[in-house]
Amino acid sequence: MSKIKSINSDMDEFHNLNNSLYESLMDDEDKDTIKICNTLIRKYRDIKASIQSNKIK
Repeated sequence: MSKIKSINSDMDEFHNLNNSLYESLMDDEDKDTIKICNTLIRKYRDIKASIQSNKIK
């Protein structure tokens, strides 16, 4: 059950980052946008790996 909570927490963080990205794009701040994009990509990969590892078990 704690794995599900961890994935849910990651999904919440991903959602928040996605909102930050949208706001950053609207503000046209390139430095922040690139930083947020890189963080979003890492978080997406973490979530994907967590889900795949749970499918195997």
